[in-house]
Amino acid sequence: MRKWIVVAAIVALGILATPGTSQAWVIIDVFDPLPDVYIRNGVSLFEWFPKNDPFLFSHSLLTHGYNPATDEVVDAMLTLNLYDDHRRWDPINEKVKILIKSDASGTYQHQLTYEVDGNPVVLPVDASEVQDGVLPVKLNAKNDLSNILLSSDFYLADSTLEANVVPEPASLLLLGSGLVGVFGFRRKNRK
Repeated sequence: MRKWIVVAAIVALGILATPGTSQAWVIIDVFDPLPDVYIRNGVSLFEWFPKNDPFLFSHSLLTHGYNPATDEVVDAMLTLNLYDDHRRWDPINEKVKILIKSDASGTYQHQLTYEVDGNPVVLPVDASEVQDGVLPVKLNAKNDLSNILLSSDFYLADSTLEANVVPEPASLLLLGSGLVGVFGFRRKNRK
């Protein structure tokens, strides 16, 4: 009878300890170029600033302790802080085209267009796009009035990727090994 109490206590302790190992944590990766990146497209008679459209960068969760083999991203949010310099010759409807997560062939899967109005652009990111720990981002300056005299331009102040991560496979492995141990202990005692 005493053995069953010990086994029950070990099982209860294992079950109580398992949720603690699968607690979600938040990883925040910030891309903050200094000085702010000027992104411009089009052709202009005034070539004071070189064209650097598209602008490519990536967020990495790997540098913050994320391991794709043992961790799982539950959800993620990308926040871009963009602003315009509001020069008088700027087009009225300056826009940014945001492309995230390229596949193996280099083709970007999601293309979204937003107006550059000084407010942060907040994008929910599908968790499957960040499972490998890296999120490539490409920004294009775009406007509705592009011609030889007008170019679209804006600044990227910073970009933040916030991901909720759970070490799900590790907790399941812990629970599974505990159950195997309990059944092995029970079988040993039957013989």
